[in-house]
Amino acid sequence: MTETFGERLRRLRLAKRMTTPQMANACQVTSYHIVNQWELDRNHPRVSTLPHVASVLGVTTDYLLTGRDSDAALRAAILRGTSQEILLAMARREI
Repeated sequence: MTETFGERLRRLRLAKRMTTPQMANACQVTSYHIVNQWELDRNHPRVSTLPHVASVLGVTTDYLLTGRDSDAALRAAILRGTSQEILLAMARREI
């Protein structure tokens, strides 16, 4: 079974021994409930927030989104400002 974005985020956060409030604070989001929503795959960070979240967790944005490093197409799409929905579809390998 493939790990979802939320599952990966939670695993990485726990590996850093961070609580959801600590993660929210480190990622400069207004509430730990936002982090909870990300971990439950009910919502996802904004594209502009992804590099900061990845940095806090000590991983690349590629790994954060896909579970794999060096996905050049995804990285290029992020840099182009591709919409969040398309980026998530790319990360799930739907397109």
